[in-house]
Amino acid sequence: MMNLRLILITIAWIILSLINYYLLSDITKVIELLILFIIFIVWTTIQLKNISRKKLGPFLIIFCLFVFTFYHKPVNRLIERVDWHINLKNRIELVEQVESGELKPNHENFEEVCQLPFKFPIVSVGGNQILIYSNDSSSGHTIMFWTNKPFFTEPSTFYVYTTEKNQIEFYNKLMVNTPNENWKVSEHWYRVKLNL
Repeated sequence: MMNLRLILITIAWIILSLINYYLLSDITKVIELLILFIIFIVWTTIQLKNISRKKLGPFLIIFCLFVFTFYHKPVNRLIERVDWHINLKNRIELVEQVESGELKPNHENFEEVCQLPFKFPIVSVGGNQILIYSNDSSSGHTIMFWTNKPFFTEPSTFYVYTTEKNQIEFYNKLMVNTPNENWKVSEHWYRVKLNL
């Protein structure tokens, strides 16, 4: 019974992490973390009264999930890498649509934003929007897919496809200056963290 409960808790945590990554804003995450913190403190207080060697394993697993809930950078990086491989084909199709002129910015308030239909899989977190920058003089495009779209002042994280030489130079400089946050994924594709 305890093993089944532990498996269900772990599965629920994974699902919650995926929902956080793709759909929720920073304010919602803060409220969720506060609720999880209160639940964990109450659960820990109850469990510490009668902890035995048999219950130490499940306790440590729950504790690790709790820590990863607050220190979510490794979890988000893992989701981000899996997301890259799952959505690469869909992103390439969108790039081809932009280059052929089928897909253009269509947001009423922001001239570079293209609102994609909300369907699974989500290719850009935070509302399935992409940024499209076109350079008429070089007929190049820069297309940005959000992987992290924070609500506050934290920089956004993107997968970027670009054929523009000045943008490629810019991203190469970013990779040199902050290699832990910015890197080349494949030809014309970059993973970057930027303040827009």
